Formats: sequence, structure tokens, C-alpha cells
Amino acid sequence: MRMRCLDHSLLHEVRKFVTAANVHRVKTWIFCYETSEPNSSCRQRYEDLLREFVNTKRLLIGARIQARLAVDRRTRQRLASLDLEEEIKRDYVA
Repeated sequence: MRMRCLDHSLLHEVRKFVTAANVHRVKTWIFCYETSEPNSSCRQRYEDLLREFVNTKRLLIGARIQARLAVDRRTRQRLASLDLEEEIKRDYVA
């Protein structure tokens, strides 16, 4: 059986999402992942946990971006509507 090495790119991605609120929890997961025996169920469990953590953070970022784009689009549409309303009023009065 081939010995599985640590996934350093995964660890790099995980560390990008560490905040003051989750630092202790995430560092514990990383420690457990790094110190567990290669090919063990423990290592696999922590690797899966870290991958899920990264995927969840990416999904949250994507959702925030989509929400911000929707708000910006609504704001632009509202401004365009107000501009059109003003133009109609000017044309009606003139």
C-alpha cells in the first residue's frame, strides 16, 4: 500500500480561512491531521474534515458575492428607474 503524504496545498487553503473565531478549533484539526499515522482512518477523517471546511468557506464566499451582485443590480435598476421617472416628469411638464 502506498503511503499517503500530507496534502500541503490543502493545509495552505485551510490556513487562509483561519480567523480569530475559529483559530483554536482549526489548528487542532490541522495538528491531528499532521500527527496522525499515514493511511490511517484518523488521518482520512481529518483530511475530509479540512476539505469540507475549505469547501464550505468557498461556498460562503460565492454566496456573498452573488448576494452583493444582486444588491448592486437592484440598486442600478432603481437608479435607472428614478432617472426615467425624472425624465418623464420633465417631458410632461414641458
